[in-house]
Amino acid sequence: MTKKTDRPDGAVRLSCVREDIALRQDRQHSGPRCFMHIPKSGGESIHTALEAALLPGSLAPQRFDKSVFCEFTNFDCLRPETRAEIVCMRDEVKALAGYKVVSGHFSLDTLTEFADMSSVATILREPRARLLSLYLYWRIPDIYERWNPYRADRHAMRPLREFLSEPYLAAVTDNQICRMLVPGDPRIPVSGFIKREDVCVVAKAASERLAELGFVGFLEVGNDAWDGLSRLFNVRLERVKVNVTGEGPAPIRTKPGETLLTAEVFELIEARNAADRIVYQEALLTAGLDDSQCKQIADGSFNQQQEKLSDLLECS
Repeated sequence: MTKKTDRPDGAVRLSCVREDIALRQDRQHSGPRCFMHIPKSGGESIHTALEAALLPGSLAPQRFDKSVFCEFTNFDCLRPETRAEIVCMRDEVKALAGYKVVSGHFSLDTLTEFADMSSVATILREPRARLLSLYLYWRIPDIYERWNPYRADRHAMRPLREFLSEPYLAAVTDNQICRMLVPGDPRIPVSGFIKREDVCVVAKAASERLAELGFVGFLEVGNDAWDGLSRLFNVRLERVKVNVTGEGPAPIRTKPGETLLTAEVFELIEARNAADRIVYQEALLTAGLDDSQCKQIADGSFNQQQEKLSDLLECS
């Protein structure tokens, strides 16, 4: 059960750790505690904090599984230091069980190969804002030079309408929260978009799995997220802020005269996030918010990201 309390300033305080978390902290877990990093949801900051808080050798060096790559199989062609960060083979996945903590872009099915559901935490971000942030992030010059020959980021130099319509990118643009929670669901095409008639069923399946996790936080309610993660990982995580798109020295690549946000683009953003938005709202409701508070947080986050996209492109 999750609950809500009110801060003196009127802001909502969320407690997303179920009431039996203390019992789970005291018992012996059958595997590592894990952070499932949904891309562009603040996970790099959390990983950095985990590195600082844990003893050397406690945190797995691997950061990715194959689920966050768009139809790419030539992993052995990557430079050695990049390939070493990815688990591709069954024995590589099994080896993660030897670490105290695993953190990265791993689907829930990968993590539950060696860990309890109650040992897994994640942070959700408003899905439409997350997708716009990904588009911006992929426009940072040479951001993925280390990933050659995998260069899906080049699609981000296409107009946003084309980026959102490209089936090849579905693994990262189409309802990625659901894809990471219920990978392999027959209603989720590998290189195609979830059909409209399947959205509610996929969202329901994803929400059910999300409810089994040890902790679910929200990027938009940062302090509570950090507190909950500290409890689950049983370390004091010092809040840091790294890898924030647009706040580093690298400019965002632009094309002269491009117009990104059109009526058609807004329709595509809604379509690409239809199932994820249901999951996100259900998670907020479970954490104790009412419908109006959910809408305020979601729309506020999306509007803020739209403004950031416009500002960064104008300044580039």
